[in-house]
Amino acid sequence: MIENDLLGAIDGLSQIEKEESIPRNVKIKIKSAMDSLNNREGVLSLRISKSLQDLEDASDDPNLPDYIRSQIWSIKNKLCIIHTYLLTYYNKVCNKE
Repeated sequence: MIENDLLGAIDGLSQIEKEESIPRNVKIKIKSAMDSLNNREGVLSLRISKSLQDLEDASDDPNLPDYIRSQIWSIKNKLCIIHTYLLTYYNKVCNKE
């Protein structure tokens, strides 16, 4: 489940990055978010947190077309669900005695 959702998010970000109407600084943030998700080193929840911050920064750009902003929000929502699931799981595992 998580792997498929992550791949879907990465694919969506890849499609957004290819859009010609996106400012260069937003493309840099999108690329950074994808790199965080693609990186297999480190804790997944931290990589998702970094990606979410990059996407938040990207979606705040006033020159971003509204339809792209909506796509970014949709991807952020999916990543937030995965992030919450992982934190809940980690919390249950760590509090087990």
